Amino acid sequence: MAMRAVAFALRFTGHGRPVPGSTTRRQARTVAPSQAWRTVIAGTGVAGEVEPLAGESAVLESRVERSADGSFVEDGTITYGSAGSIAFDTVGRGHVGPAPDGRGSHGVVMWRVTGGDGLTDHEPEVMYSYPLDYKLPGGWRLRYTGVGLAHQSNGQDLPYSRSWNRAYLMGGIELGDQFTITGRVWTRVSENAANDDNPDITKYLGNADLRVTWQIDRMNQVAAWAHGGKGAVRLEWFKVIGDPVRSNLRLQTQLFYGYGDTLVDYNRKRTVFTIGLALVDF
Repeated sequence: MAMRAVAFALRFTGHGRPVPGSTTRRQARTVAPSQAWRTVIAGTGVAGEVEPLAGESAVLESRVERSADGSFVEDGTITYGSAGSIAFDTVGRGHVGPAPDGRGSHGVVMWRVTGGDGLTDHEPEVMYSYPLDYKLPGGWRLRYTGVGLAHQSNGQDLPYSRSWNRAYLMGGIELGDQFTITGRVWTRVSENAANDDNPDITKYLGNADLRVTWQIDRMNQVAAWAHGGKGAVRLEWFKVIGDPVRSNLRLQTQLFYGYGDTLVDYNRKRTVFTIGLALVDF
């Protein structure tokens, strides 16, 4: 699977201080706002400037241990707003020395990423489903109804914390082995206003969703899903990898447009295309 390379530059500013009890270790916390770099090359020389942009900030927290020869090792984390964070340490040793103009120091270091985290959305739920086989017009059959209670949150601290609870009714109908329609309608479980991180979430995610699935053949399935509120649509294509009789592995291609792709950005409209693998039909 091909991966897209991402190139970007950030200028961090902040302060460092000695680690208590150590003469060689320092720790620092620096911040970089969303920004654009502008470089102009002209006959008079090369000029550059940084333009702040609307958006979240990145925070770099690191620990450095210097040696007498000017080399050092470093480790730390960079948190990219609500998008997630990475952990890093030094490849070999970095080097630092006096700047040529006599003001401050300059140096070079190479890091390697040792870990990180991204989205932490999770949705545990309890449900009761009652199987049915009730004939409907046009050859459709009502296959089940049920009730459920869902909790959705992202486990983050403020200001990125998001959570809500909802009680729902659900049902599903089928037409032969090819078409399936499932849906839910819900009401949000009220909570204390002082603890509500997202009081307008139903404005964007609505009070219902609907999913339509078409089993084209043994190898291919397509699906469309949508929810209410300000709305969102997700289109999916699943293709069996291997023998359709034995294999549970599917290539999954997905296109999302609308609100609610991630919980932290439930009130931001997004267009997201993803490709991955899915395990189904256990």
